[in-house]
Amino acid sequence: VNPADAFIEETLCTLFYAGRARNIKNDPRVNEDPKSAMIRALKEEIGQLKVELNNYRQLLLEENTAIGQAAVNQRRDGDKATPSGELGEG
Repeated sequence: VNPADAFIEETLCTLFYAGRARNIKNDPRVNEDPKSAMIRALKEEIGQLKVELNNYRQLLLEENTAIGQAAVNQRRDGDKATPSGELGEG
């Protein structure tokens, strides 16, 4: 960029070009074979599904543990409420 009046047109063109170049947005993408892209996407989905399955298994295990503990507590509380020897006598 030269500040001389003789080069004002070139200076303005350079500045306009710089303004347009600044606004250029690139969206880089990897050149990938469609089959490879599908395989990669499916592997990612499998990984997500495995995580989800493990979460459900953990939830189910916790639920079963809670149900089992409730049954044990109920049996224990039932044994305390009924003195031994009175079962079957009515």
